[in-house]
Amino acid sequence: MRRIGTPNDMGIVLQDIRKVKKLTQKQVADASGLRQATISDLERNAENAQINTLFKTIAALGLDLYIADKKQKGDVDAGNQPAVSDKNSDEAW
Repeated sequence: MRRIGTPNDMGIVLQDIRKVKKLTQKQVADASGLRQATISDLERNAENAQINTLFKTIAALGLDLYIADKKQKGDVDAGNQPAVSDKNSDEAW
């Protein structure tokens, strides 16, 4: 699991997942209804990405998105829930 603390972290994680799944930006764009240039922009500089673009890309990659409380000092690890996980497998990033 990787902590995603910035929009650019999200772009990097989505790019890594796309590459692990051996998908091109064009394939993700076609599956999401977005342009290939939009996927490229999201991966390189997600700072100005629209939330709808993010969710369409996550869905096109077959992923779920989870949000968790920040771990507080002294907290017991709550199972390391992934920030992004594959709907069809136990893979998590």
